[in-house]
Amino acid sequence: MEIESTSVSLNPTQSSSAAAPPAGSALSIIDELADRDRRKKNMIVYNLPEPASNKSDSDSFTAMCSSVFNGPYAITKSVRLGKKLPNKHRPLLLCLEHEEDKLTLLSRSYLLRHNDSYKNVFIAPDRTRFEREKHKKLLSELKHRRSQGEVDLIIRNGAIITKPARGTESHLNDTIFDSEVFPRNYSVFRKDRNIHGGGVFILVEKSIPSSILEIDSTCEVIWVLLHLQHSHDIILGAFYAPPNSPSSVWDELSESLTQVRQKFPTTMIVLGGDFNCPGVDWSSGSLMDSYVTLTFRESLITLAHDFMLEQTVNLPTRGNNILDLCFTTHPDYIHQCITVPGFSDHETVIVELANLQVGHKNVQKKIYLYNRANWDIIREKVSTVSDMYLTLNENSSRTVEQNWNFIHENILQIVKDHIPAKQISTLSRLPWMTSQLKRLIKRKQRLYKRAKRFKRPSD
Repeated sequence: MEIESTSVSLNPTQSSSAAAPPAGSALSIIDELADRDRRKKNMIVYNLPEPASNKSDSDSFTAMCSSVFNGPYAITKSVRLGKKLPNKHRPLLLCLEHEEDKLTLLSRSYLLRHNDSYKNVFIAPDRTRFEREKHKKLLSELKHRRSQGEVDLIIRNGAIITKPARGTESHLNDTIFDSEVFPRNYSVFRKDRNIHGGGVFILVEKSIPSSILEIDSTCEVIWVLLHLQHSHDIILGAFYAPPNSPSSVWDELSESLTQVRQKFPTTMIVLGGDFNCPGVDWSSGSLMDSYVTLTFRESLITLAHDFMLEQTVNLPTRGNNILDLCFTTHPDYIHQCITVPGFSDHETVIVELANLQVGHKNVQKKIYLYNRANWDIIREKVSTVSDMYLTLNENSSRTVEQNWNFIHENILQIVKDHIPAKQISTLSRLPWMTSQLKRLIKRKQRLYKRAKRFKRPSD
C-alpha cells in the first residue's frame, strides 16, 4: 500500500468559514464524537528524527517498529505537524491501518525507553481538543498530588488512580491492625503467618472494586478478584515460597491454582511473589547453574506450562538472581515490568497492566416509597415512642448515648414496619461519563424528540 507523506502547519488562530457550535450544545457533542471516530486509528510520534531526502517518514517508522516492537505495522498516512525548524524534529502524525495496531503500540510504548536509539521518542494518542484540555488538567492534578506526597499514582482511562500493590514476608499476625501498617486509601487483604517470618498481602486502591477469593490452600498464597468493566476482571495472587522449600510446595500451589480455575475458568490471572527459585532463564526456559535442585526448578516450569502462565520478570531482584517472579495468563496485557530499589535486600518489582478500565460493581440499594406510607399509624407510633422516652427519663440517670440509641432504634423500626421499600440496582459507571455529559445527552434526546414530533425547521 502506498504511503502518503506530507507536511502541514497548525495555527490555532486560523479561522473557519463555519462558526463552531456553542460549547455544551447538542451539535458540539455530535461533532466531538465524530472527531473521536476520525482519530481512532491515529497516533502521534514525538522526537522521531526526520529522514533524509531519499527516505520517507514511513521508512523511519518501520525501522523503529522493527527495532523496538519486533515487527512492522501498516500505516495509511503520515504527516509531519508544524513548521520545519533547524535542530528540531516535528511531531509525526500516523494513521494506522487497524485500530488494534494503534492500541498495541501505545500499550508497548514503554519499550522505547529501553532502546538507546529511540529512548527520547514517545508515542501518544491523537486526542481531540476536548480530550487535550482534559488530559492537561489531569497532568496538572497529578503533579500537584505527587508534590503533596501521594505515591503510585497513574493516569488511566481519563482518571487518576493508585496502582494495586502486593507483598510477601509481611511478618504480621492478628495482633497488628491494618491501620498500623498500610495506607488508609487501600483495601487490605492479608494471609499472615507470624511476626517472625512469612505472610503475604495484597493492597487495592479503594476506588477499584475488589473481593477476596476463599480458596483453601496449605501454601502461603492469597487471591483477590478485581472487578473491571466489560467483564474483564483480573485475579491477583501473592505467593511466598520460603528458602529451601521442598518441591511439594509447587503441588500445593498447583492445587490452589486448580481451585481458582474451577471457579473462574477464563479470567485473567496475575500471580506474583518471592518464589526463591533461581537458576532459570525465563526468556528461553533453559536451566542454569544454581544452588537449588534441578527437580525444584523443573517442577515450577512444569506448573507454569500446565496453567499456561508466562513469567514476565527478566531482571535480577536479589544479587544476580531472579527470585521475585510475576506469572500471567495474558502477557499481552502487561504494559511494562521493571525493578526499582526496595525496602529490603530484594528489589521491588513494578508490573503495569495496559488497556484495562476500572469498573464499579452493581450495588443493590434500598429506597423507601414514602408516598405509600401509612402516616396515621406512623404518627401514632411516634407519639408512643415520645411518651416512653419521657417516662424513661423522669427519674433516671440515662446517658446521652443511651437516649440517642433509644430514639434511633425505635424510629428506624417504625420506618421499616410502616413504609414500603424496594431494592434498586445502580448501573456500572463509565469513568468518562461525567454528570455534565449526562445532562447534555438528556438535552440532546429532548431536542430530538421535539424535532421529531413537531417537524419544524427551527428545531
